[in-house]
Amino acid sequence: MLLRADRVKIKLSGRVSVIKGISIMNAIGNTDYESADTLRDIERKYEELKRDKEQLESLVKMDSLTSVLNRRGLESVLAREIEYAKRNKTDLLAIMIDLDDFKRVNDVHGHFTGDLVLKHVATVLKESVRTIDWLGRVGGDEFVILLPDTTLMSGIKVAERIRLDLSSKVFPLGDDEIRQTASLGVIQLPMSVCSIEEILELTKSALKDSKMRGKNCVSFGDGSSLPEQPSQRVPEVTLRDILLDESARQVVVQPIVDLGTREEVGYEILTRGPTTEFEMPEAYFRACRESDLLTLVDLQCFSASLRRSRDLRPDTVCYLNVFPSTLVEVPVESLIEQLGVVDERGRKYCIEISERHIRSLPDYLVEPLAKLRDFGVLIGLDDVGYGHSSLEAIFSIMPDVMKIDGRLTYKIASNRRNQLILAKLKKFADSLESLLIAEGVETEDDAIALKHLGIKYGQGWFTGGRF
Repeated sequence: MLLRADRVKIKLSGRVSVIKGISIMNAIGNTDYESADTLRDIERKYEELKRDKEQLESLVKMDSLTSVLNRRGLESVLAREIEYAKRNKTDLLAIMIDLDDFKRVNDVHGHFTGDLVLKHVATVLKESVRTIDWLGRVGGDEFVILLPDTTLMSGIKVAERIRLDLSSKVFPLGDDEIRQTASLGVIQLPMSVCSIEEILELTKSALKDSKMRGKNCVSFGDGSSLPEQPSQRVPEVTLRDILLDESARQVVVQPIVDLGTREEVGYEILTRGPTTEFEMPEAYFRACRESDLLTLVDLQCFSASLRRSRDLRPDTVCYLNVFPSTLVEVPVESLIEQLGVVDERGRKYCIEISERHIRSLPDYLVEPLAKLRDFGVLIGLDDVGYGHSSLEAIFSIMPDVMKIDGRLTYKIASNRRNQLILAKLKKFADSLESLLIAEGVETEDDAIALKHLGIKYGQGWFTGGRF
């Protein structure tokens, strides 16, 4: 009898699974091993066993609930990343993430809802890291992220972005919602680290500091020893300096054109944040709001946009963005005064308010907007027509201009449903004597389709991008 085995042992990640009473002969049958068919059959079965082994190894390293790495999976990649960092003389960082008051979620809503919240958190974290980073779940409500080839300052910025993402992306629960925050500790790993337990010990002090500061915070340590040494806070002045650094911001301009003649009739002046992490407006202004800097930064951006408008054609309209909260917290006369100083050549301005930033009924905006109108400023309502639109906002503000959200105009040439929506929106805007401007115009076909729908003006990459 050839190659008979009463017990076949498969060693998998340090564990041994035993399959009893199976013989290789039974698996492949009593056949002539010298035949080509039998050899091919053996090869095929070998490849199948190899694939099954690889699949099982992968499953053993994954957390079954959140589909991120588990401790074993993190251990395996940690060794490789430490070796890479040594060889290339680069830094390796770890971020420890401990969800705040997660026990209360389980106690109030049940463990099933708690599991759903953990999946939600894992999804947010996966969206917040790079493809070269490693994310794993190391406890019930604890996660670790390994950041290869990353400086400590960059890691702190990443952790701050993650904190903001977690706190802002709520988990819907029927008529309610769960806003899950987290405390984070950041360390630069010493090259002697070889286990996840050491990482947990190294981050303990920084994580404790975040909890002591009131949770929903980021702290960091140098990771030079395993110790009970005090961690360091992310200096608030550092984050404030990043957000308030006017010299690092970008002020860009996007032309607004007549879709028929392609003549430039206006310009929207936009602000971009000072760093890669905060470059896009949503992330930048969310960080400003979290740091209680939104109004101050909004005023700085308004002033910068006004200065930029001096370089543009005086016979066009300049569109400036202002948060609704700024119009309430700051005397509108101060904005009018700035407009008066800059407006030396009779330029027309339009103050844009995003509908998505209006909270509750917008009656509180009626008085400041009336004062701006009395000065000759147009009032625009941004992001109309997709997801945030409300008749209360439109009728309270009675905008001179309505900007159509780019998600509604995207590929409008081939989207019959959105064409019908825009046709009705055009009639509604005409009844209010409000000018419509399409945002997000990207192609010639879309520009032609919008023109046929009666939308005279548009902006986007097709109309000249940004400069």
